Amino acid sequence: VLVEDSDCLVGVEVSEDRVKLVFEFSCDPSDLDIVPGKIVVGVIDGGYLRRVVNVTADGWVLTVETEEASIAEAIESGSVSIEVSDPAPGARYLIDFSNTTLYYGDVGPSTVHARLTTAYVDFDPVLTMNGHWAEGEVDRFSSSIGISIDGDIGASISSTNGLRFDASKEIAAWSWPFAAAIGPLPVAGLLEVKVKAGFRADAPGHVTMNMGAAGDLDYRTENEYKRGSGWFSTDLAQNDWSLREPSFDVSTSASARVYVRAEVNGMLYGVAGPSSRNDLYISTKVDASCEGLEWDLNAGFTSSVL
Repeated sequence: VLVEDSDCLVGVEVSEDRVKLVFEFSCDPSDLDIVPGKIVVGVIDGGYLRRVVNVTADGWVLTVETEEASIAEAIESGSVSIEVSDPAPGARYLIDFSNTTLYYGDVGPSTVHARLTTAYVDFDPVLTMNGHWAEGEVDRFSSSIGISIDGDIGASISSTNGLRFDASKEIAAWSWPFAAAIGPLPVAGLLEVKVKAGFRADAPGHVTMNMGAAGDLDYRTENEYKRGSGWFSTDLAQNDWSLREPSFDVSTSASARVYVRAEVNGMLYGVAGPSSRNDLYISTKVDASCEGLEWDLNAGFTSSVL
């Protein structure tokens, strides 16, 4: 049932869990045949594709209890192709969050101060989805989601005493809606990006350390389904980093890791779809002895499909 095609529709309310839908009409909606077992579809508030379980009428206001439904249940056959590679004009975003304090305060007997001395990230999110449905089933479907990042990260971590501690902070978040159609069926989705930064430090005594790196990465996770064969996944990644020499003031030994994280999530009808988590990181380890300091520094990225 394409409720939003009705000339009588006044408004739609979608609950956060998408279980309850409230439709308000300006005339009698009985001809829409919104009854248990039917599937209601729309694009308002991120979209919904739900099977009706129960309907309560209060005049021309219908409160509809629903459960999940699939595209294959709503359409016999059709295809869709979606690409969100330029969500907005100048979609590649430069975020400068230098001098951001990740943590300042007491951790047990230690006073801890962790901050990003230099931090900028220039990123470009990408989402593609292609699918074909035939005879009421998914025939094939593929998705690719990822992010391209150029960045420069510098960090300073200090503690007045021994500790083992980690903390993080959300830096920024964006979302871009998109729409398509499979024949008469409207498809609504959302591309979300969240940027976070965090650290972890481990030291038996007091420590001050400064570290930095600059570089770029290009990451994609691709998923493909074919009827009769099932799902296949592939990760594609490239990265290149240049390190800056660190500085240390330690009593014995210490290790630390600082990261900037980009979480990319594609959603259809308000339900989580393909997503990935990508960390740009710098990690270091140092040991103090009578001969001086021995240290190691590296940078790179880790990624995972959520």
